[in-house]
Parts: sequence; C-alpha cells; structure tokens
Amino acid sequence: KDELLDVLERSNRMYQMVTQRLEERVANGEGAQFKYDRNFSELSGTVRGLSEEAQIQARRADGAEARYRSLKDQVEQGLRAIGETRDDAVSKCRATTAGLQEQQLAQAKSIARL
Repeated sequence: KDELLDVLERSNRMYQMVTQRLEERVANGEGAQFKYDRNFSELSGTVRGLSEEAQIQARRADGAEARYRSLKDQVEQGLRAIGETRDDAVSKCRATTAGLQEQQLAQAKSIARL
C-alpha cells in the first residue's frame, strides 16, 4: 500500500508539474498573442496613415501638374500672340520700306529731270 501511495503521490506531483508548465506556456502564449495583436494594430494604423499621406501627395502632385500645364498653355498662347504681333509689325515695316523706296526713286527721277 505504501508503495502504491508513493507511486500515486509521485504521479500526482508529476501531473501537477506538467500542468503547471503547460499553464505557464499558455499564459506566456496569451501574453505574446496580446503583444502581437497590439503590434499588428500599430502597424495597421501606420500603414493606413502612410497610405493616406501618399494619396494626399498624389493629389498635390496632380494639382501642381494641372497648374503647370495651365501656366505652360498661357505662356505658349502669349508667345504665339507676340509672334503674330511681331510678324504683323515686320510685314508693315517691309511695306512701309517698299513704299519709301518707291518715293525715293520717284523723287530721284524728278530731281534728275530738273
């Protein structure tokens, strides 16, 4: 009987030790799981924030590009208008020069007759 009680007692102690180790592992696992869940939540928030910031930057870039295109179009239109004005002025100057040359020739002929 004593021997049987000793075996039962040792068996009971072994069971308690194994159970205690298992409970410690489960507790550690739960703690680690909480830590991983918290880290995952933090990372998710960070990714969400970075995604929003990237979208804001993309909208800013699109706006800047639209303003650049608008300004470029305005400058090109202004340059075309200046070019047309210059072409008109050159044309008028050529016409005036041709008319003055004709007058000079006519005056020269008149002077030569005198």
